[in-house]
Amino acid sequence: MSAHIITALEALITREIDPLEKKVFTFGQIHAGTACNVIPEVAILQGTLRCFNEEVRSFALRRLGEISRGVACALGGNCEVEIVSGYPVVQNDPEVTSIVREAAGEVLPTANISETTFTLGAEDMSYFLREVPGCYFFLGTANKQKGITECHHSPRFNIDEEALPIGVEIVRRTIKKILGRRTR
Repeated sequence: MSAHIITALEALITREIDPLEKKVFTFGQIHAGTACNVIPEVAILQGTLRCFNEEVRSFALRRLGEISRGVACALGGNCEVEIVSGYPVVQNDPEVTSIVREAAGEVLPTANISETTFTLGAEDMSYFLREVPGCYFFLGTANKQKGITECHHSPRFNIDEEALPIGVEIVRRTIKKILGRRTR
């Protein structure tokens, strides 16, 4: 039943929501049964939905429940859906982002600075940015020469600590620029 539900929910993401809408829907955990030759009485699926549009989020969550219960019913079972709200979308302030970009340009070669319009990561910073204008930015900390190449959420993730002073300098210059603008 779990596999049928997951397959049906893939159709939600690929067929019912605009394919140009940025979204990620992933089941990262499936727990069921204790023996390989016994059909489990209960299965627990846990996953993540990430998107930028609140209307899409509401629609997807509503359909998640409808589809899951419908598939379970069609297969002679039942289904409970519990939605635990996660982090809100990280929304950088355009003015602060411009200042951070300017500060980074003073510290790094322009070729090392790029702007990403969207990432589907979830982050505590979203709560701060709801209260105070700010900018969440990434500091590159990989180093191929040192074998530091694993990405976040990898058990082998590591950073090249030589990048930390660069990040500190970007933040220091950003703060100085913001305070300088406020005293004018």
